[in-house]
Amino acid sequence: MEVGEGVFAYLQRDGSWYLNNAGIIPDRKLSYLIDSAATITRTRALIAEARRLGVGDRVGMVATHHHGDHTNGNAFIDPSFLISHAAVPDELKQGFAVPPAGLFTAVDWGEIELRPPDITFAR
Repeated sequence: MEVGEGVFAYLQRDGSWYLNNAGIIPDRKLSYLIDSAATITRTRALIAEARRLGVGDRVGMVATHHHGDHTNGNAFIDPSFLISHAAVPDELKQGFAVPPAGLFTAVDWGEIELRPPDITFAR
């Protein structure tokens, strides 16, 4: 869904758990994704939509915060660079990317690999 000129919101269909939204800003030279998704399957769907909108191979990412539903797919996307708040690297180490067993019904998370940011900012 286009929310501004050349800026798109990616909204997942209701799966009743670990839902998030993401942003897509396609550009011929450098595109941006804002957040990824909770599972590799959902991240693949995000990538497919981003490609459909014109996102090429050079992608920068912004992680809005450390929760797995916004960061689990970051390494799978393998962005050129990842930007986040300075607290995110430590929060990623302390938190959990995949919720404890039994919290949700059976979920195929895929191979989740945490991807720390390359660039951080304090405020």
